[in-house]
Amino acid sequence: MTNRHLFSVALVPAVMATMAVAGDTTADRMRTFSPGAPVTFELSRDESSFQQLLLPAGDIRVVVDTRRQDGRSQEILSARMSVVDGDGVPIGSLGFDFTEVDVARREVRYYRVKKPMTLGFKVTNHSADSKFWLTVTNAAAPFVPIEARRTPENIALREQKGGQLEPHRSAYYRVLLAKGTYRVIGELNDDNGRSKVLMGYVALLTADGGEQKTLFSFTDYDSSRREGGAFVIKNDATMIVRVHTGSSGLTNYSLKIVPAEAD
Repeated sequence: MTNRHLFSVALVPAVMATMAVAGDTTADRMRTFSPGAPVTFELSRDESSFQQLLLPAGDIRVVVDTRRQDGRSQEILSARMSVVDGDGVPIGSLGFDFTEVDVARREVRYYRVKKPMTLGFKVTNHSADSKFWLTVTNAAAPFVPIEARRTPENIALREQKGGQLEPHRSAYYRVLLAKGTYRVIGELNDDNGRSKVLMGYVALLTADGGEQKTLFSFTDYDSSRREGGAFVIKNDATMIVRVHTGSSGLTNYSLKIVPAEAD
């Protein structure tokens, strides 16, 4: 499993804007931001935002976190990012386009910039009002906090972690795994021990928080629900596990990662 998608960006350098202007919804009024610092903006359905920055030559990481403003997990979350030059013209097909049933998602892309240039990013929202966090760093920089504030907690193999989640929220855990096959065991239960609709999933992400793959999901009417899902690690890697609940009210959760052959 890889968390890198390297592309070569070979373009004629564009002229960097001399000042940031208030509007950023058209290519002619791109807002300038700095490498390493997240830029945050809100978009209504089918609105776009243009951001740009001056980059040195080298490998870069582009991180986009998206969250529905209404906080609803059972609705469509959909967005698109295009990489553009300093004039707002798309650079080939670089970027991403996703549509998921979720409340929040992270997309990560890696690019190689061959010479210093101004690079732009057009982000378009195709779902209900949503908030975005765009961060561009050197590819080797430390983990970019999720939504500019959350860093996954460490978890060891066979260690059990848990806590409480408010509706439509997630917990993230980072684990270092050797090559092999593993199983994630996750559980949700009502804070008061009463039956209710328990909705949730557990997903596997790469070390940067991208490439999310759901290991299992469920919707059940009960006071508790436990599920398991297996995955394969082809090379030693750091992975992130996301536990999400769409249940109403406070919901307790627990999580454990074990070798697949373990009970």
